[in-house]
Amino acid sequence: MPVWLLSILTGIYVSFFGFIPPLGDDVRSHLHDTVIDGQPFEASIALDIMMMHVDVWEFADVDDVEFPEANWRTIESDPAQFRGDPFVMRGTLQRRDIAPLGRSSWEAWVLSDVDEPGQLAVLLLPIDSLEISDQSAEPFQAGQTVSTLTRFYGMIEVPSERPGQLMHLPLFVGAFPQSWAAPKPASAATNSPSSAVFIMMVVLALSAFVALRVFIWKGKRRASALPTWLHYDDDDANNVDEDTENLPEEPADALQVLSTRAGIRVADED
Repeated sequence: MPVWLLSILTGIYVSFFGFIPPLGDDVRSHLHDTVIDGQPFEASIALDIMMMHVDVWEFADVDDVEFPEANWRTIESDPAQFRGDPFVMRGTLQRRDIAPLGRSSWEAWVLSDVDEPGQLAVLLLPIDSLEISDQSAEPFQAGQTVSTLTRFYGMIEVPSERPGQLMHLPLFVGAFPQSWAAPKPASAATNSPSSAVFIMMVVLALSAFVALRVFIWKGKRRASALPTWLHYDDDDANNVDEDTENLPEEPADALQVLSTRAGIRVADED
């Protein structure tokens, strides 16, 4: 299919069906047949097709599009498997180059991975999409973390800042970058439902333990305030049984014996 016809058809699709058109089977087939990973970063028909495809995208917020997040290491391990696939690309802007490959309406950004700063990638962006995305007075600057809708193109070879060395980096083509702040890790102790239930159970257990201790303490206070003669143990009961054994059958005689044992003199009856 001619490139000009592909551009027209893509534009028609965007106008009627949505802001991110799918990549046709013929385009995917062309990418798989012609793109060779690890080649120098140069202009090619396949790259032109990808850039024209992205150039007609309508503005879309990253949060409104269900693209998977790009895992650079996974993509690098098997670039042919992911060629042409859509991704949300997040990274820290390291450098902006104007007019890459002589395309005055495009920019090339070098991004570093948010989680692995040593991992780098190249992102091609149409300048028109930057003007739409950048609603603030300040343009995108080095050190800023951005999130962008992209498609993966392939692995390219670019010169390193160190003389005589080359780097192999993933190349993405995308549009509409937006500032992005990495979410702060939530505290498990304050946000986990199971943690909240556990804390509540501990509080209830401690409250019950304190209430029980107070009840026992008050009971001991009441007991200690009672007359001591209400308190006797088993030994006292055994002593009472022993004192009442071997008494005379006559009540008067039994009283006399008990009085004598207790050291009490009982008056004789007249």
